Amino acid sequence: MSAILHLVITRAYGSTEACQRVREELSQHPNTSYINICGCVREDNNITITDPGTCYAPNSPDHTVDFFLNVVKEWMFDRPVVLKGRKIIEKLKMEHETPVADWRMLQAYAAHMLEIKPAIEKGKFNIWTDTFFDFDFEINGVTNIANGGTAGHANDPNDPSNMFYIVIIENNALRLRSNVF
Repeated sequence: MSAILHLVITRAYGSTEACQRVREELSQHPNTSYINICGCVREDNNITITDPGTCYAPNSPDHTVDFFLNVVKEWMFDRPVVLKGRKIIEKLKMEHETPVADWRMLQAYAAHMLEIKPAIEKGKFNIWTDTFFDFDFEINGVTNIANGGTAGHANDPNDPSNMFYIVIIENNALRLRSNVF
């Protein structure tokens, strides 16, 4: 299945609450009525599927936190914009004339690299605290609402039953433009 997926990190006392928090967050943003909440993975790798068969769902025991961390790494470094940007940079070293389309691709490449710069500088991406393409639900990325988000919900982070969740959302409106998954 080819789809735009976005991961939303939240804290909750259960999977139902985690998905509800994401629904409430999405309601605070325009143009999100086309987004499905597919399911979630709790920090201890407990998987919940909320919309089986209609969107990408974490439906395999392999769809753990580490699996989604690897997906994020692919989104960060194996995106077409990154691969094309690197090729254009190599081409610029050899050629003196550059088409306008190449400059536009380099602009997109630079914007992408700026977005992931904090993770590159740290040398790793922490799925529970780091973000990229934060609140941009039209592109693969990670948004963190664990501290309340724009909907303003926050649970006690010191309560051990208040766990982290990765909530997987799918953007149906852009399914044909997807470049990952």
